[in-house]
Amino acid sequence: MPVKTTEENISVNEANCLNCNAKLSGRFCHNCGQNNFYRRLQLKEFFKTFLDNLTSLETAFFRTFAGLSVSPGTVAREYVLGKRRTYTNPLKYYLICMTIFLLAGALMPIDKEMIFNEMLMVNPSEEARRFALSFMDLMIDYMKLTNLFGYLALPFILRGFFRKSEFTYLDNIVWVLFSLGHLSFLTIFTHWLMYMGHIQLSTLVTFAGAGIYLLWAGLGYYQQWTVKSALKITLAYSISILIMFITMAAVGVYIGMKYKMGG
Repeated sequence: MPVKTTEENISVNEANCLNCNAKLSGRFCHNCGQNNFYRRLQLKEFFKTFLDNLTSLETAFFRTFAGLSVSPGTVAREYVLGKRRTYTNPLKYYLICMTIFLLAGALMPIDKEMIFNEMLMVNPSEEARRFALSFMDLMIDYMKLTNLFGYLALPFILRGFFRKSEFTYLDNIVWVLFSLGHLSFLTIFTHWLMYMGHIQLSTLVTFAGAGIYLLWAGLGYYQQWTVKSALKITLAYSISILIMFITMAAVGVYIGMKYKMGG
């Protein structure tokens, strides 16, 4: 019989499995093996699923990749609402994609002097040049961390903009992890553009491409295909980018102070 509902944990009262829709005769689905006790994500379950699947790269990864390529919002929505076996755990997917990105980046090392000369507007002093190159070193080496810091604000912002939706902050994190992981493949392309010396084009494609993809994914995730929802998602993305730049500026101030003390 289906598990009874408690106040602490929302259980599944349907007669069918949330993942494969097979008829339930207990807590675990006899067809796919999913534990159908929780409808809502719980932090403990979230990380337990990640650890259980960390060492195996199964068909779910390629199914997730295909889904995020053609219908990104649907993947996150279905995962949150119960399809935990159909798709790869979002944290696992993000880490795998980051690993692929880092490997690609190692094969295409960026010429920092070339980037600096390409972006140069005035003739700086030697001291200013050394500082700028130091800052650029840190930004290139830790760009993914600064990006992640900015994007982690996105679930908070979306939670505020879509207060009437059924999704919690943790649910929104699932969407962000899936989206950021998949955007890493776009980043590989823009990294290649930067490697080839197309700095401005790389920057334009990175921010425009990420914005379009997140808008597409967000509309599908919330299932609200309206201009108002599109504006909310666009504004949330813009705020997260602003937070990212503020973080980078703070890092720049820190490097500048450290540089002056060292000098």
